[in-house]
Amino acid sequence: MTYIAAFRAETGVVMCADTLETMGQDARYVEKLVRKDCGGFSVVMGGAGAGDYVDGFIDKLAHDLSASSATGFEELRKEIQKSLRDFYRDEVPLSTLPNKWRSMECLITAQKHGMGGTGLWKTRQSRVFDVDKFDIVGYGTPVNFYLANGLYRPNLPIYQVVSLAAYLSSVAKATGSGVSGKTSIAVISPWEIYFEDKLDIRSLEERIDEFQVVVNKLFLDSMDLSLHSREFEGKLDGYQREFFQLRKKHRKYVAERMARNIKNPSGRKHPYPDIPFGTSLRITTDPDGNVIDFEFNEDADLLDFKIVDDGRGD
Repeated sequence: MTYIAAFRAETGVVMCADTLETMGQDARYVEKLVRKDCGGFSVVMGGAGAGDYVDGFIDKLAHDLSASSATGFEELRKEIQKSLRDFYRDEVPLSTLPNKWRSMECLITAQKHGMGGTGLWKTRQSRVFDVDKFDIVGYGTPVNFYLANGLYRPNLPIYQVVSLAAYLSSVAKATGSGVSGKTSIAVISPWEIYFEDKLDIRSLEERIDEFQVVVNKLFLDSMDLSLHSREFEGKLDGYQREFFQLRKKHRKYVAERMARNIKNPSGRKHPYPDIPFGTSLRITTDPDGNVIDFEFNEDADLLDFKIVDDGRGD
């Protein structure tokens, strides 16, 4: 079973997928989000269904689009549509797979070179459909769609959509038979394509689990009208302290990653802010570069970010 989802954000698209491919009793690790540079576009795509079909179509589409003369997203959609219909006409009938496995669904995101925006489509059988908000292929249970509909809003910042994608992927892995492996997340913005580091994704999943515990308690207490107002206010104060403690705990990971970037300026950096604009971050590291102390100043009144390694540990 496969889980792949794509969400439109304020600027760009976020895609996520599990990394376990199954067919019958066989299972293997595979990266299901694939990037291809095709003509004037870069494309990230993934599919659910028979692995041979998905791989074959992705390979054919990349080949077809490599000679693409499309300059806009509607032209590109039409070329994807033609490639898909040709695949179903020419290749699917030759397959030796049983009929029940002769299907696939794909999510395709395109970025136009030169900061020209992003497009997002879903394929079903031999048709291509525009995706205005979000969609899921593979293990798209009512639970996942219900949660996505409750949490998703148009024009969410990229960072929040990445968190939403990681959360829903965790739900799919916890509830879906055959949905497993590490989560892959790709951020497709108008100016770059970024695949999240697996350690960053794992840190985000841990953050989601810990915050979810407090959110669940807050939800039930908020709904409990039998609580005296003073008791409820006391609980709110406690939850506020828990939230700030969790934020400080997980900001330490952000500080550690930023410290690594100081030591290695050419390292990978997120295409979205990890801390508020105008914030300064002062970190203290030991001789091995490990963060032993850090301090955020969100009122530094800077135009961007400022990160300072004070060198006391060196």
